[in-house]
Amino acid sequence: MRELIEKLKANEDLSAEEAESAMKQMMSGKASEQDMGDFLLALKEKGESAGEIAALAKVKTFVDTGQYLGVQAAGVAALASWEDWVPGNVATFERRRDAAVAAFRKGGLDVAAPKATLYLWIPVPGGEPSEAFALRALEEEGVIVMPGASLGRGGEGYFRVALTVSEARLEEAATRLARLR
Repeated sequence: MRELIEKLKANEDLSAEEAESAMKQMMSGKASEQDMGDFLLALKEKGESAGEIAALAKVKTFVDTGQYLGVQAAGVAALASWEDWVPGNVATFERRRDAAVAAFRKGGLDVAAPKATLYLWIPVPGGEPSEAFALRALEEEGVIVMPGASLGRGGEGYFRVALTVSEARLEEAATRLARLR
């Protein structure tokens, strides 16, 4: 990138391939913020059109304000290793979901088995407000649930259970919460 900047500063034209290379370096994050700024300044000093400079400046703002390149690299690595860990995680959460749904249903609570989420949304028994139920669940049974109302008006009448613990703990929570019916 520096050699392209120097070429522009020497008032030399860039070939189409060089311009494309500069754009690819900026878009991929391989060019530093300093190089991107210097490149735009060199274009301006060379007298390039305002439209071209504005377009590159817009690209620069997207590159500058994106996620830190280390985070982007981690995302790429995660996507590249998807087959190594996603199927196992999906299976773990399916087991937890199935165990929790069965336990809540056994305890007399109505619960649907979601297809793709880490949570169960369960109707509050007896029409009690969700916040009152959540407080009672904590105080009387030692179980923490999220009152649906905490997540907006549409959540009132439900409580939410996270599938982030083992099947055994979810089954125990379901047994305890069923006692509150």
